[in-house]
Amino acid sequence: MSTHIAKSRSFKIITAFRVWMLALLTVMVLGVIGAVYVLQQGLHVTNLTDLVPWGLWITIDLSSIAMSAGAFSLCAVVYLVGIKRFQPVARTATYIGLIGYTMAVLCLLLDIGRPDRFWHALVYWNPHSVLWEVTVCETVSLCAVV
Repeated sequence: MSTHIAKSRSFKIITAFRVWMLALLTVMVLGVIGAVYVLQQGLHVTNLTDLVPWGLWITIDLSSIAMSAGAFSLCAVVYLVGIKRFQPVARTATYIGLIGYTMAVLCLLLDIGRPDRFWHALVYWNPHSVLWEVTVCETVSLCAVV
């Protein structure tokens, strides 16, 4: 009887982990709602124009690319160069790199304004565009990892 009461009380304890998971879940839900809103209403809701093209999109995109580059560089040091000292974190770094590049590609899908035309960057090349170069590099590296 006492073990049953102890088990039922353990579900009611508010821990830091549960608060953190609830906060992360809240942020994720708000992000999905915001993404759906941008996809439905268009990029004009972000107040970005030709005069002010930089915004939160670029910040998230570049930070996720930097995170992925560091993770894949660590993996290259372990698996290609052969420095085994970092072996314990290499698999986690690979996973983090995959998550980062996926996040960057999803950001680019929102950034182009017409996600149904994501394939245009791969078919209609525009080597004068920095966004084209980033899109091709991320798509190729994401396909190579998968």
